Amino acid sequence: MSIDAVARSLAVSRRSSQRQLREAGTSFSTIQDRVREAMAADLLADRSLAIYEIAFLLGYSETSTFYRTFRRWTGSSPRRFRDAKASGREQTGRPSS
Repeated sequence: MSIDAVARSLAVSRRSSQRQLREAGTSFSTIQDRVREAMAADLLADRSLAIYEIAFLLGYSETSTFYRTFRRWTGSSPRRFRDAKASGREQTGRPSS
C-alpha cells in the first residue's frame, strides 16, 4: 500500500496526509514499518507458511530483504523468532541501543 492509496481512501491529498503525519511526529514509512513488523510476528506463528511466503505477503520482493529488516526490528532472524515462539520463549522485540 502506498501513501497515495491511503490518501485517496481518506479523501485527502498526499501532501495533506504527509503534513498531518509530520505534525503527529511520524511518517508514512514509519507507520508502514510498524504494521509490517506486527504482521510478520503474527504470520510467523503460522508454521504452514514458509518464510519466503511471509516476505511476499508483506510486500518484499526478496526474502533476503525481509530477513535483514526483520533482524533490524527484533535482533533475531525470522526462523529463530518462529522457533522461539513455538517453544514458548518470547522474543523481546527491538534490540537495545
